[in-house]
Amino acid sequence: MLKNYLKIAWRNLAKNKMHSFINIIGLTIGLYASMLVITVVIDDLSYDIQWNKADRLYRVLTKFDGGGENDKFPQAMTALNPAMKENFPEIEAVSSVYISDLELKKEKISSETIKVTSIETDPEIWKLFDFNILFGTPKEFKEGKDNLVISESFQKKYFPGENPVGKIIYHLPPYRNEPIEYEITGVIKDIPSNTHLRADVILIKPSRIESFDQNWHTFSFYYTILKPGTDVNKLTTKVDKWYAGLVKEEKPSTFEFQPIKDVYLHSQFADYQPVKGDYSTIFILSGIALLLLIIACINFINLTTARTVYRMREIGVRKILGAGKRNVVFQFLTESLLFFMISTVFGVLFYFGSLPYIERFLGNNLTITFVTVKYLFVIVFLIIVAISLLIGLYPAFVISGFKPISALKGTLGSGNKSSGNFVLKSLVTVQFSISIAVLIGLIIVQQQVNFINTRDIGYDKDNLIAIDFVSWNGKGESFKVELLKLPFVKNVSITDWIPSRGAGSMGLNIKDPINENKQIAINVIQGDADLPTTLKLHLKKGRLFDNSFQSDKMSWEGYSLNAKEKDSAKALRSSLVTAYTAKILQVNDLDIELKGTQTSPVGLIDNFHNESLKNKLKPTIIFATAPSKYSGMLIRVNPKNERETLSAIHNVWKQFFPNRVLGINWVNDLLEQQYSKEAKFRKLFVFFSLISMFLALLGIFGLIEHAVARRIKEVGIRKVLGASISSIIILFSKSFLKLVVLAVLIATPFAWYGASTWLQEFAYKIDIKWWVFAIAGIITITIVLLTLIFQTTKAAIVNPVKSLRSE
Repeated sequence: MLKNYLKIAWRNLAKNKMHSFINIIGLTIGLYASMLVITVVIDDLSYDIQWNKADRLYRVLTKFDGGGENDKFPQAMTALNPAMKENFPEIEAVSSVYISDLELKKEKISSETIKVTSIETDPEIWKLFDFNILFGTPKEFKEGKDNLVISESFQKKYFPGENPVGKIIYHLPPYRNEPIEYEITGVIKDIPSNTHLRADVILIKPSRIESFDQNWHTFSFYYTILKPGTDVNKLTTKVDKWYAGLVKEEKPSTFEFQPIKDVYLHSQFADYQPVKGDYSTIFILSGIALLLLIIACINFINLTTARTVYRMREIGVRKILGAGKRNVVFQFLTESLLFFMISTVFGVLFYFGSLPYIERFLGNNLTITFVTVKYLFVIVFLIIVAISLLIGLYPAFVISGFKPISALKGTLGSGNKSSGNFVLKSLVTVQFSISIAVLIGLIIVQQQVNFINTRDIGYDKDNLIAIDFVSWNGKGESFKVELLKLPFVKNVSITDWIPSRGAGSMGLNIKDPINENKQIAINVIQGDADLPTTLKLHLKKGRLFDNSFQSDKMSWEGYSLNAKEKDSAKALRSSLVTAYTAKILQVNDLDIELKGTQTSPVGLIDNFHNESLKNKLKPTIIFATAPSKYSGMLIRVNPKNERETLSAIHNVWKQFFPNRVLGINWVNDLLEQQYSKEAKFRKLFVFFSLISMFLALLGIFGLIEHAVARRIKEVGIRKVLGASISSIIILFSKSFLKLVVLAVLIATPFAWYGASTWLQEFAYKIDIKWWVFAIAGIITITIVLLTLIFQTTKAAIVNPVKSLRSE
């Protein structure tokens, strides 16, 4: 019996080629897009669950009081490392883990460098993470040199066919003149991509030891593994209490143990974490996958039901020959299953073919896919089978419910007409509501991306070049002088702040002039006297820095920010304050010491954004200082000949630092990287908006076909009575345009809510205007009208003799 059902299903599929093609195309696109989105979502949710001890792994966060708000910081004082292990038996091990970029060389004197991402850590890391060792004994730290553990891919690319264990590889950091030697002590399996600790190599150094008795402290990224059965909340309370008693501060910092499984998706505060996701994006993508699948299924129902008019006589003959309702239902369920299976095959082929391009778009390999995890494919296949049978039920029951006499006459009962029409129109309205909501989302995302890319950030980001932090070795000023000799270089500044690399060089906490019990967190930017001019900051009052003033070029060395240690006789350094800072700190007069900073503001400047527009404006002060030994550089150039400009700067660099790699970027590019996630999000919305609109059009195509077929004799009579083609088009258009208008009304509140929620990520954002919804509606109505005109014109030009005949 099943063989017979399949044979008839295949014949019907082959006979109605256009209907079958449209159905298969719609299902294929819906299933393909859903599988892609599901893959990305599952992979994102899988981050850092692969470690054997993942349930006991935590990252240590520091929570401090910054300006009245609790701020989290993904680092902790280095002195905390040995202290935690000594004082808390619940802690099994602690390791410093930091992600950085390295430029390695196989030969000491070589111009060829190997750019890699590295995990910089200590020997304790092996107690936390279970890296799969292939060669060597990297767990045994070799004294004398820092140890380097390389990945299998690194070994195959740079040491093909040989065991690199024991070999020396070189690294020239920006703060040294001579390269550092690293000894390769092991090779490990590639670290999976679904971890925020994504890297090519592991650099292992001796553990850094500091004490709380020191006058100064450094901070590190710490990960810890707790002993089985440890109550994290109780441990956190113990650590906070112990630390408060140790430092005896008025408002001591507190700590948080963040589960490693939460680090990727729940670390919006972690500016120093290069690999991080967003839970809201996961939610949105999951919703899109579900909506696309719903649209594809609605399409199938509409198109299949629309064909009932053409198959009524077939059903009537089947019933007269003894076929029961169950037989007819099984027949159409078989056809539904066949359509879904064919579409699944095409969808899977497209999925496999596009997976590399999707990985390239995302910027990383997907660890969990339907290719790598076979049981996921089986689960999805079974879900598709279940959906195909479930979705096929409605058309099957509609068709099987025809009375034999009515079916043979090619007419529908009044009950079938009204109920069938209502269901089909409801489904099409749902389709267009989804498509319009996605289209509105696309317009708003596009507006916000344009807004953050074009908003005035308070300084001129165009034609500005940044050189990464380096150790100048006393050559910084000379290098700057040589650059200024180049005809296209306008300004140069040696600075401790580069746009997009944090909010400032350092931070200060200053007493609130209104409430002395409260402190205000201040971002500090340090640079030479040419920094404001190079950035093209706007002066409101006073003056900018000038090298003719001694206070504008005082050295930072030996200068303390501790007011108790300040030499009152020492001249104050100059500073610039932003308008927002002046308001918060009540700076009304210039050239007077600003308490807590050991500087004297000489100028008031307009506000500028030293962080991304996702963050609110914060108090910022610029300190004038003589060039520091380790800093970056900003170069203002003429807006022409970019290639020649970079080439000339490279040539000057080689004269001063022949063995060093120049880290150079356009500031515009650095700032755009801050919004790379939003740019990808916009592209995804374009993709999904086109798909959803295309699928919705297939649905309206099916509904129009159904309506035209049902009213073909009415059209014939109207033509005989003198109706024009345009009047027939208007006749059909009214009801369908009502559906689109209804869809706009339904989609608007949902789209507004979703867009408003997404925009909450930004401190500076667009206002959602009413015309956004109007444009989405107009675009949809225009597309529907074109489809209506095409379909109804075909029906209107048919000879009335053909449409009115009974046989």
